[in-house]
Amino acid sequence: MRLNELDVTRHDPEVYQAVDIGLPPPTKPPRPHTVTQRLKHVKNIRGNADLEKKARQRELLVDLDDVESSYDATQGRHHIRTLAQHYGIFTHLFGNAYFVPSVMLKIDFPYDHSRREDDVTTSSPVYQGNVIKPREATCEPKVVFPSDPEDMWTLALTNPDGNLVEANTECLHWMVGNISGSDVRSGEVLCDFLQPFPPRGSGYHRYVFVLYKQEGRIDFSQDKRDLPCLSLKDRSFSTQEFYRRMQDTLTPAGIAWFQSDWDASLTDFFHDILKMREPVYEYEFPKVYVAPQKFFPLKRSFNTYLDLHRDPKEIQKELLLKRLKKLNPLEPEPPVMPFPNAIPIHPDLSSWERREVKKERLGFGKYRDLYRGANRPRV
Repeated sequence: MRLNELDVTRHDPEVYQAVDIGLPPPTKPPRPHTVTQRLKHVKNIRGNADLEKKARQRELLVDLDDVESSYDATQGRHHIRTLAQHYGIFTHLFGNAYFVPSVMLKIDFPYDHSRREDDVTTSSPVYQGNVIKPREATCEPKVVFPSDPEDMWTLALTNPDGNLVEANTECLHWMVGNISGSDVRSGEVLCDFLQPFPPRGSGYHRYVFVLYKQEGRIDFSQDKRDLPCLSLKDRSFSTQEFYRRMQDTLTPAGIAWFQSDWDASLTDFFHDILKMREPVYEYEFPKVYVAPQKFFPLKRSFNTYLDLHRDPKEIQKELLLKRLKKLNPLEPEPPVMPFPNAIPIHPDLSSWERREVKKERLGFGKYRDLYRGANRPRV
């Protein structure tokens, strides 16, 4: 109910109706033609005895490249749009707009082998929301997409979660305009590449690649930064404002994104590259709301209800004393029962006492502090 109250779109849904700003969808063949081709394909497969024999003997090989290309040409683009809406990317980048990607991006971050000599893997691919650590994205990514030689493109990499100097704006990590065909290196670098740097304690950040199709060559003098751009203030960016200004000559065509969180390599990055102190954030958790205690709480187990209103320090002290009674400082910790559920419980105990015994044996709930490390019961 609270979320519904905060939803401003429910008051006037026509005003807040999402707008499709992408390229027009490709023309589909008539449905009778599609059905005919599908039935013909099924008939050919059923009549192929060799194919049936290989499938039965588990010797049939499937070309994954053909499967991927078929998926991209049919349902893949719509699934990417659904995932982008789930991650809130369209809302935070384009406001009340969305688009169905018509160009599939293949992006890989090559490892910096001078810093990662022990790695066997050569690159980290970008999909839709996978996790890539900052140490894996120190080099400029390799971007591949299908294109005609005469087409022009603009590619941007932005972070809607990580502007450290200006609120409610994005941090631009890379931008290349006037790309001819699919050769990104032929484009004009408007903002050089800067690796992800999510601060410690800020959780996961989204890093979004957006590919725009140009109507022709564009003068990007207003968007070009001094290279190399190491000023975070100069990298403040708004995708929505950029698109509004360029919507007559740019159309979103492709999208891909990944997530990243802090790792130890960012300490040197903040000190040596950005020339600043490393920011560290701590989340202040609000106190858990506990309703006033009732004399007769209906439909509540009285033992858990009483623990809810006890001082947490008192409960921790009680469990610590119970744990210390079983330990000898001169001997190793005794092993736990391998299968605690197999040991019978005294039948004279009440139902709530039996539940407490089971929780204590398994280390559930508050009894988790009775065990340490790998010396825990099996569930």
